[in-house]
Amino acid sequence: MKWKDVPHGAAIGTASLRRQASLLRMRPDLQPVEHRGNVPTRLSRLEELTHLSVIVLARAGIVRLNIPHVSFEEFTPLQMMPAVNQGILCVQFKTGRTEIEGLLSQLTERSRKKFCWASKPTLKRR
Repeated sequence: MKWKDVPHGAAIGTASLRRQASLLRMRPDLQPVEHRGNVPTRLSRLEELTHLSVIVLARAGIVRLNIPHVSFEEFTPLQMMPAVNQGILCVQFKTGRTEIEGLLSQLTERSRKKFCWASKPTLKRR
């Protein structure tokens, strides 16, 4: 089912509060339903449960499992805000390993590094 074809008031399964908020921002008529489990379990529940119209999952999980019968539509980052620091990799190395620091500095984008550090406080639990 395409996003534009999701019926008014449809129940949409997701385990993420962030995704629920994004869905309701786009479509206040939707009914978010907590939907947890691994990807195959969630997909089978979608088929079994009559009250769910759609589920929202991370693209990475679907692609990684290479499930052929699953069709999906991607949201843009403006539609569905990514998780804080999503896709940022971190490398830790021993102090004094300047050769490693030199290699890694070539891969670091200064703007991304600033964004990562600026986002860090949002990860702290209260």
